[in-house]
Amino acid sequence: MRGIVIFAAISIICLILVGCSMQKMQPISEVEEMEEKLAETEEIEQLEQETEQIEIEYEEPVEVPAEEEQIVVEYEEPVEINETEEDFIPEGMDPRVRDIQKQGNIIKNLHYYYREKYGDIGDAEIFKSGDLMRLKYTSLQSDEKDPYTQIFLDLNAKRAQAVCADGIKCALNFNEPFDISYKRFEKLKTPMDWAIEIPDDAVITGTSKYMSRTVLMLKYDYTEMLINEHFKLPAKIEGPGKFYSFEIFKTNVPERDVTIGGVLI
Repeated sequence: MRGIVIFAAISIICLILVGCSMQKMQPISEVEEMEEKLAETEEIEQLEQETEQIEIEYEEPVEVPAEEEQIVVEYEEPVEINETEEDFIPEGMDPRVRDIQKQGNIIKNLHYYYREKYGDIGDAEIFKSGDLMRLKYTSLQSDEKDPYTQIFLDLNAKRAQAVCADGIKCALNFNEPFDISYKRFEKLKTPMDWAIEIPDDAVITGTSKYMSRTVLMLKYDYTEMLINEHFKLPAKIEGPGKFYSFEIFKTNVPERDVTIGGVLI
């Protein structure tokens, strides 16, 4: 009986000791757990701070003013201006003279009435389209082997052909083209040819009227010109031993107007 009492007492003492030990261990486990949670909390806070920094960088980008962007584009892709010799205006030259010279190079087609003195072309209505020309006379011409009323010129091939389109006076060779000498047409100048030859030191002295058109009065050396202000081409040329006038109609001349068989001649 006494042994049982002693065993019971010992058991109670052991239980007390185990309970104490458990009470002592419990605080240690809670501290560790709290430390772990604290460490995790710190890591989360650090990640959140980094995320906020990243978001701030994207939320507040560096803006470039529109004017600065435009300036950068202009310098990256500059507009190139190709200056030619024709665009250069010498100091003291009247810009209107340069415009007339340039017009002589630009216009390739022209329909006008040609009058001359001291020449061997005669007065004629002229059609020019590129390198082809047609001279139409109002009366029968008889300075070739056969009479004719029109002449067709190929300036590139240097060829001249005559045609008689008068059904009464040209009964024997009506509308039959024949070759004639090209030599006398080598000196034939169009208004464009005269415009190109105007020197840079030519002077425009004023304005006037000619053939119901406003003209510029131009002078150089011993030559005086009247320039059709609308077409910017010579309308009259006068000087020692020369006189030419050009009544300009239009600059649209289809090729059929300068081709044999292309028009009713």
